[in-house]
Amino acid sequence: AEIVAANLCGDDRRFGGSDVSRKLKLMGVDVASFGDYETSDETVCSTVFSDPVAGTYRRLVFSKGGNHLVGGILIGDAADYGTLLSYAQSQEALPCSAGDLTAGSAGGATAVGTDMLPDSGQVCSSSNFSGTVPQHGEVSRGNRISARR
Repeated sequence: AEIVAANLCGDDRRFGGSDVSRKLKLMGVDVASFGDYETSDETVCSTVFSDPVAGTYRRLVFSKGGNHLVGGILIGDAADYGTLLSYAQSQEALPCSAGDLTAGSAGGATAVGTDMLPDSGQVCSSSNFSGTVPQHGEVSRGNRISARR
C-alpha cells in the first residue's frame, strides 16, 4: 500500500518484494523456510542435518565462508526458526559456527538465545519490534505503538 500511495503521489518507487519466510504445521509436522533457501550460487554453501529416527531435516545455506546465514529449510523441528530468521535477515556476522546452527536443538547443540541476536534482530514478529525495549523507551502500550515504526 505504501508503494502504491507513493506512486499515486508522483514518487517513482518500486516494490522490492516481500518476506516469504513461513513457519507452518502440516499434518502435525513443523515445517519452516526462510531467506534464500533454493540458491545454488557459487558464493554460498549448504549444510544438512537429517535424523530419520526423529523425523527431522534441516538444510541451511551459508555464505561461502560460513559467516552469514542466507536461508534454510526446517522439517520436523522448527524450534530455532525465529533465531535463524533473525540471522538470515541481519547483515551481521554469525555469533557461532555454521555447524552449531546446522545441528541446532535436534543435534543436541546448545540453543542460541536472544542474547546472541544482532541488535537489528526482530524481538516480536506480531508487533514487528526490533532492538531492545529500553532503546525504544517501552513503558506503555501507547509508547510501544509509536516506538515500533
